[in-house]
Amino acid sequence: MDTDNKLTPVNLFFTYYDPNHIQNKPPIIFIHGILSSPYCWNKVKSKICDKTGRKGYAVYLRNHDLSDWSDEMSVSHMAADLKNFMLKESISKAILIGHSLGGRVALAVTLQNPEMIEKIIIEDMKLTIDENEREILGFKSILRLAASSLKEIPSSVSKNVAQKKIQHLFTFAWSKKPAEEAYSKPLTPHLPFYKNKSGKFEWKINIDVITKMFGIMKDFEIPFREDTVYLGEALFIAAEYSAFKVLKQKELIQKHIPNSQFISAKGVYHSCHLEKQEEFVEIVSNFLITKHV
Repeated sequence: MDTDNKLTPVNLFFTYYDPNHIQNKPPIIFIHGILSSPYCWNKVKSKICDKTGRKGYAVYLRNHDLSDWSDEMSVSHMAADLKNFMLKESISKAILIGHSLGGRVALAVTLQNPEMIEKIIIEDMKLTIDENEREILGFKSILRLAASSLKEIPSSVSKNVAQKKIQHLFTFAWSKKPAEEAYSKPLTPHLPFYKNKSGKFEWKINIDVITKMFGIMKDFEIPFREDTVYLGEALFIAAEYSAFKVLKQKELIQKHIPNSQFISAKGVYHSCHLEKQEEFVEIVSNFLITKHV
């Protein structure tokens, strides 16, 4: 099994926020999901940092826009990147908040380097994933379709129209359709592509390498042993309409992270920090401020 000291980390681009009243406490590092960016946290990051008095960092994962790109990509590689980022920024201990794929990275860092993590918050992600899970296999197909579809969009089409066309492919990528009485739909984030000088649309992510990762299940796994235990506090936020059944893994999660709490975000498809921002700020801030016995 690879460990982070055998992997070559890349440099991560990040944004930074100083709260109004800084307390002498470890900072918060926000980690986005697949195809996203540090800016997905903009509506919640400053509020959480101000409420808790902690500095906030939000990083780009490797192969995403301004962070370094590499032909190698796995949860282990991204965990090594994050640990390297903390060392470069002289962050000896931090709170990690990770969404989706970012949650897997946060869990990997925490289970491998528990002394570096004060608390973790995992938004809509499980500890383990089966290689035959429909969500992973389906998302790989969607990525491939999105990659080819973007190339076929003519230059005469505006960027806004192109966004809507490609976003439509991802509408239920990580979600299940709710009962008929639910009128809401998943909020699909702004996807990272642009129109170049010749009018062609291009991805701001390494789409080929990212798609390849979803085809190799070991690259998506969180590396940890059967006897691995993290004794710090953890919060798992499970989205009600998510295709990931986080709460069904409660027993397994508590075996390895015994001080875990679980919250079901009602009416949320996959991204509580985007779909119900005020609720997310309240949940996270309360967890970070409250001392749990």
